[in-house]
Amino acid sequence: VSNAEIQEMVRMFVCLVVLVCCNMFLVSFGDQISPSKSKKDIRDYDDAEIERIFDQWEENDDEEADPDDIPEFMKKPQPIDMNNLKDKSPEDILKVSKKGKTIMIFVTVAGQDSRQKADKVTEIWQTGLHNANIQVQRYMISDDRAIFMVTDGSLAWDIKDYLIEMEFCYEVEIEGQKFPGKSFTDPTANPTKDEL
Repeated sequence: VSNAEIQEMVRMFVCLVVLVCCNMFLVSFGDQISPSKSKKDIRDYDDAEIERIFDQWEENDDEEADPDDIPEFMKKPQPIDMNNLKDKSPEDILKVSKKGKTIMIFVTVAGQDSRQKADKVTEIWQTGLHNANIQVQRYMISDDRAIFMVTDGSLAWDIKDYLIEMEFCYEVEIEGQKFPGKSFTDPTANPTKDEL
């Protein structure tokens, strides 16, 4: 055997020893170097483990929540500049204070003998508001009463102005304030001779 062949066999033996040592090192310390993968099936997790994983996920979530996903009661109210409100009417002050808040407007319908007819009248009113680019949701809560819900409270008084001019509107109520509609008749008024 020549000297060159011996040197080649030594190199191969050293490479083999190095490969075996690397393999043993990776087998024994591989879990510590790379994050361990769970060998458990997702269906086998119990509630506590899922809650722990969710908490870890939330801790690592650096993104801020989308403003549309935050519930209204958790949103910070926009500051109101009182200097701009000095010469404003109380209604204008309410408009500014309710901007961006959800408001419910209660409407009483007059002159309709059934819930279906009252529903049809309020549907026409809702369509008129949609045509004016005011998005409202409408819910019938009794035979002659409906709720118009608007997500921007500053529009509530514009909606009120529209509704009280409608033919079958008896009354509009916003934030506990009642506004008579076109069909309003005062029940406390004394009847005249013509009405008897």
